[in-house]
Amino acid sequence: MMTPNLFKKLGNSKRQHSLSTNDGSFRSELFLFFSRLTVVFVSLSCLTLSHNIALGQPTKSVKLGFDDAKIRELVIRRKYGKAARLISEKTDGALLVKGHLLLLAGKPRDALIIFSAVKTPPSGLHDFYHLRNAEAQLKIDEPGKAISHLSKVVKPNLVGTKIRLLKARATALLDKPKEARQAYRKILGSGRSAGKAKALFALAKLELDQKNHAQAFKYLKRLDVEFPSHWLRRRAKPLVKSLKSAKSVYKKRWGRWDTNDIITSAEKLLRAHRNKAVVKTLETLPKKLSDTALNCRKLFALGKALRKLRKWKRARPLLDEAVIECGRINHELTPWALHIAGKAAERLSDEIVAANIYRKQMKDHRTHRLADDGAYFVTRHLVEDQHDLDKAEAELKTFVSQFPDGDMMDRAIFFVAIHAFEKARYKQALRILDLESKLGKQTHNFRNMGRTEYWKARILGKLKRPKEARTQYLDAMRKYPLSWYSILAYSRLKEQDPKAATRAATRLYNTPVTLPFMTPADTSGVRWSQAMALAKHGLPRAAWEKMKGIRGKTAAQTWRMAELLHEAGAVHISHNILRRKLTEYRKSAPIGRARNAWMVAFPKPLKGLMSKAAKKAGVPVHLARSITREESGFHPALESGANAIGLMQLILPTAKSMADSKDGKINGKTLRNPDLNVRLGTRYLRVVYDRSKAVHHLVPAGYNAGAGALRRWLKKRGNIPLDLFVELIPYEEARGYTKRVNSSWATYALLDGQTTGPMYIPQNIFQKGHAPTPK
Repeated sequence: MMTPNLFKKLGNSKRQHSLSTNDGSFRSELFLFFSRLTVVFVSLSCLTLSHNIALGQPTKSVKLGFDDAKIRELVIRRKYGKAARLISEKTDGALLVKGHLLLLAGKPRDALIIFSAVKTPPSGLHDFYHLRNAEAQLKIDEPGKAISHLSKVVKPNLVGTKIRLLKARATALLDKPKEARQAYRKILGSGRSAGKAKALFALAKLELDQKNHAQAFKYLKRLDVEFPSHWLRRRAKPLVKSLKSAKSVYKKRWGRWDTNDIITSAEKLLRAHRNKAVVKTLETLPKKLSDTALNCRKLFALGKALRKLRKWKRARPLLDEAVIECGRINHELTPWALHIAGKAAERLSDEIVAANIYRKQMKDHRTHRLADDGAYFVTRHLVEDQHDLDKAEAELKTFVSQFPDGDMMDRAIFFVAIHAFEKARYKQALRILDLESKLGKQTHNFRNMGRTEYWKARILGKLKRPKEARTQYLDAMRKYPLSWYSILAYSRLKEQDPKAATRAATRLYNTPVTLPFMTPADTSGVRWSQAMALAKHGLPRAAWEKMKGIRGKTAAQTWRMAELLHEAGAVHISHNILRRKLTEYRKSAPIGRARNAWMVAFPKPLKGLMSKAAKKAGVPVHLARSITREESGFHPALESGANAIGLMQLILPTAKSMADSKDGKINGKTLRNPDLNVRLGTRYLRVVYDRSKAVHHLVPAGYNAGAGALRRWLKKRGNIPLDLFVELIPYEEARGYTKRVNSSWATYALLDGQTTGPMYIPQNIFQKGHAPTPK
């Protein structure tokens, strides 16, 4: 999320565009989430789904204490010790969970006392029990006992790198350096990234203890270069200091890496969003490197990091040079350098140069995935800068024939169409929208589902063709329930023909639909049995680790995984499975068995916390919950590429401006605390509402781009209907975000019983008493 002050720093460009996001972050986000949020507990009464989910039996949760919901909330807040104290049941399963929590709370001796009371590990949890015992024993320096527990793991191949690391550590503690060294080297040579940083750190320590300084130097260097953002790199500083003290030669050699190592380290930092560190690292190199490939990589990484830091003036010449250097050797980074160089020129209001760069991108790299991105930006240039809708339409026809399968072409078509609509050129807008029929199958993008039908209806209404318009509104409602455009279609239809709107909604929300993935799933095999046992005991991280190893998953199995993880409280992953893998549910209304899918896709974790914070801030609770879903996916430890942190994705300046003396210290660590993050986030929602004077349905735009930006847009286009206002939001990220949040808001309202059909959204954009309602 960005503040008004932040956007003021972006320069005086005539047009601002969204910051790029890391589309490949899903897997890394999951790892980070589960490393922070290891286990979530859910009471049967709160989260057990109905008995007919996926034609399978729901997993009956193990009772832990008097208030399992409270335990769940405490774990989400990472208050493991308090959660453990609330576990009062004496069953083997409850005791195992309690010991697990105590271990997370940093109390291994207490954990071992509880583990010793477990008579027989529950079915499917035998290996988990012994692994956790081994970890606890290692924490109190009892490697022999740890080895004993590890030897009792029946299926070590299902545990992966974890058991190999534990065995290697125990072996080292038993003063068997040769065997430990061999075990750690085997992990390094496995070809898997998991555990490599830990293995390098352990090997460095092992070699240092054995006074093998050359080997220790080698491992510490690899850790420094290959894992520059890993937490173990900081832990390695005492080892480096010790190495320097032991041999003066290493004091001279440390940090004097060759150019390739420095660039590799910077590239790793760039992937971890440590952009300032990238700049600091690469600026130590000469401005011009003799090796063209290295120079290409350096210029691109430095330019991209500066661009992500919004230092466009510094980034642009570097990116322009990267285009030349990378192009000389036809490096794989060339199209990416062109793409970002075009964005830099555009951001600095040099639109003609930007358009030429994008045309070069299309010409020289027409089969690259970014080629149609160039077509989209050229089309925008013709509309926004040259104000030539006719030329844009002509070029668009050519681009559609060149890139029929491009994922940006539907955006290009709609961009021209909506500007034709704004200029009251309705026949042209309709003609342009018809170009969509010439595109190939487009990838799923829920926020745009129903867009063509809705805007065709709006155009047909302007052309005095009401019957055809109503048909299009009904199509948008039927095909894509609860999408942004379905909600708008219902709202428009309700204003024009209330009876027709009611009839359509009644039919839609009372007609059960069978979802294709809700069929019997094959859950046989050891991995499935272990995963289900772990989920039953509220151990989602371990359950997910088992599930990831299942090969060739069917849609039914994927749904079963989502269901199990949802029941275990791992809503971050379960809702994302529906969001990314089982998108068919979006084409049905949340009724009958389909409702179960919607409930998994739209969970309500931290219900009490969210309700309390929203009420105190004076904002609708479902708006706050929807913001959280779209910002972080209920990921309390998430940090974005723009360094927004936590559930409601706050950047530090915004968080500090919302805090008072009672909130304590505000930093990257404290913002990962759900209580503080939600409290500050809901306050900021209220600030955006108060400062902008916009209706609540436009507040998401201000939350994403800043209240100041929203005020500017309202000042410029304060006399148009809400639907058109949203389409003309200049920042693409804020535009899509506003649609997604409103769709989620409407969904939560329906699932919670606040509405019995689609949410009605009026077309006024200002709060009552601040501006007239547009006609």
